[in-house]
Amino acid sequence: MEAVNGTVDVTISDGERLNAHHVVLATGYKVDINNLTMIHPSLLAEVNTTRAFPILSPRFESSVPGLYFVGLTSRPAFGPLFGFVAGCTATARRVAGSVAGTMALRRRGSTVSAAPGASAS
Repeated sequence: MEAVNGTVDVTISDGERLNAHHVVLATGYKVDINNLTMIHPSLLAEVNTTRAFPILSPRFESSVPGLYFVGLTSRPAFGPLFGFVAGCTATARRVAGSVAGTMALRRRGSTVSAAPGASAS
């Protein structure tokens, strides 16, 4: 990254050069759910993805019932706000509502299927 005449020249990892007026974030972090070692590989293999991001329902649920992804992993599905602290309250409400609904169905003896919005197309 280099300041040039009031703009910023950025060289990214593949060698491409970009010129911008502002750089908001330049962390170099790339989301890939396969790098989440706390989730067993056999479970990760069941998660439908696009470009290493999970495909999520409107309630942040993946194609694996009961497995939710929030924060940076939800950015493509919900936009940049949900990747930061500012989106935490709305995210928590959606996930909590989904979990509460699932638990209520189980108490009534209903079966729970995969999140409808998270199926592969």
